[in-house]
Amino acid sequence: SFNFVAFPGPNCLANEISHISLLLCVTLLPFAVALFLLLPGLLLLSCFPARAAGHRPTIVEVTVQPLLIWLFVVFPLGSHKTLSQFQCQDIGEGLHLLTANYAVPCPKDDKTSLVFVVSVVFALVYSLGIPLAFYLVLRAYGVPRMAFRKLVDAGVSE
Repeated sequence: SFNFVAFPGPNCLANEISHISLLLCVTLLPFAVALFLLLPGLLLLSCFPARAAGHRPTIVEVTVQPLLIWLFVVFPLGSHKTLSQFQCQDIGEGLHLLTANYAVPCPKDDKTSLVFVVSVVFALVYSLGIPLAFYLVLRAYGVPRMAFRKLVDAGVSE
């Protein structure tokens, strides 16, 4: 008989992967998917500019919309993963271990370690870059201007 409870989960496979490899995979894979989502629109606009000229706004909208949805889904996960690399626990005798993986020494103790460098870079990318990208897209579509106009036009005159 097949026992679903005893079936090994994905963590069983992840035990064989080093912590830095898993961190790189979790932080870089979302950007690979984002590039994959952008690729059709970029190819269409760059390889066939004459044909795409009249349809540029539609192509951009169809390309950007799934990308924004993807970033919206990935943003909390990526932020959590990168910021969890700075959460360490003191075990005693001067030993600090990463709370996310007790087999890894605290990256904050060795500022030159690859885990620390990758975590700092992607903490900045996820914490500043993705919200900035959302703001720039909203600004490109004129959303702040529309919101301001709604506020002005919603004023009730006596």
